[in-house]
Amino acid sequence: FPSHDRTPVTGGGGGAAEYSGQSAGGGGSGIIILAIPTPSYPGSAPGATVTTPPAAPGKTVLTYTSSGTYTA
Repeated sequence: FPSHDRTPVTGGGGGAAEYSGQSAGGGGSGIIILAIPTPSYPGSAPGATVTTPPAAPGKTVLTYTSSGTYTA
């Protein structure tokens, strides 16, 4: 997202389905994935798993499965 955008981004969890007459469980954690042009990646993304997948040439991909930060 643009460097001037400081709006927090959150991922939502999915709810569990009712099974065999039992109550549904709570939803799990959400996942947030950001793809950033590699030359623009500052090299710091606390809480993220950082990859450069072959399927996304020229991009650095940040995957958050729990709390983390990224400042462009």
